[in-house]
Amino acid sequence: MYPINNGHFSFSKGFNVLLMDDDELIRALTGAMLNHLGHSVETVESGENAVSLYRARRDEGRPFDVVILDVFVPGSLGGPETLVKIMEIDPSVKAIVSSGNTREKVITNYREYGFRSSLPKPYGVGQLGMAIEEAIGRGPGSLRSWASLS
Repeated sequence: MYPINNGHFSFSKGFNVLLMDDDELIRALTGAMLNHLGHSVETVESGENAVSLYRARRDEGRPFDVVILDVFVPGSLGGPETLVKIMEIDPSVKAIVSSGNTREKVITNYREYGFRSSLPKPYGVGQLGMAIEEAIGRGPGSLRSWASLS
């Protein structure tokens, strides 16, 4: 399914990714991992900003290929609520839900909420790359089988 070069997976590159997380360190680290994987990334700290930026980039003709949304953002729309608003703009949005609480129903049953993949924290480059592959329709149905990637 994935090209393997020198024993490593070769992930797709060149996607425009929107990352929404209230934690500045998570935004910085995940942004660096996304850049390492060959993607461009824009980060926001709230659901409201994610919706506004998603709409703006779509209107400019530079839409996001994938969005990564944290489940819980204090004082703001969380991932599931943000996805509902983004789906009003673009029903075909490719979204990944992320959370440090792996028992959250939205993480285990992400498709029921409209997400195409889930990304439990903490995660490494391999899990991030696989979540993107799954979200764009090139990955397995579940990241659990890829838990050893890092």
